[in-house]
Amino acid sequence: FWGAAFSLYCRQRFEEAEAGFAKLSRRASQPHLVDQSRYWAGKSAGRLKREEAAGGHFAGAALGFPRSYYSARAVILGYGEARLPAPVVESRAPDPGRVREPGHLRRALALGELGLAWRSGPTKATRRPCGRCARLTSRWGCTRAPWC
Repeated sequence: FWGAAFSLYCRQRFEEAEAGFAKLSRRASQPHLVDQSRYWAGKSAGRLKREEAAGGHFAGAALGFPRSYYSARAVILGYGEARLPAPVVESRAPDPGRVREPGHLRRALALGELGLAWRSGPTKATRRPCGRCARLTSRWGCTRAPWC
């Protein structure tokens, strides 16, 4: 459906293109298609010198910032705000029942109070290479195996 509306835009049938893009923006289930359709509806309305309608379409596209290229384009045109959402940080305290030595729990809680993330499992630095990587690195004298 987007292709049909874009084809109308390319043939300079801007009124029909705007209607097609607007209809698609209401029906699309994927958020980036909503942004893309609103943006091109704004472009179509702008070609018809309907600045108020174009502004409404661009403002709608800008609401999706920063999820898509077209929402970013609408923000660059002056619609909406270029404000990134605050990161979501989950803090998980360790389960005292799973910790064997109370000293580990105290250290873990102290690190948590400092704002350091809780980690579970081995880190990349502490992993041992798999057998294949060990053979290849010893054979070729390479100390880095990127696939590990």
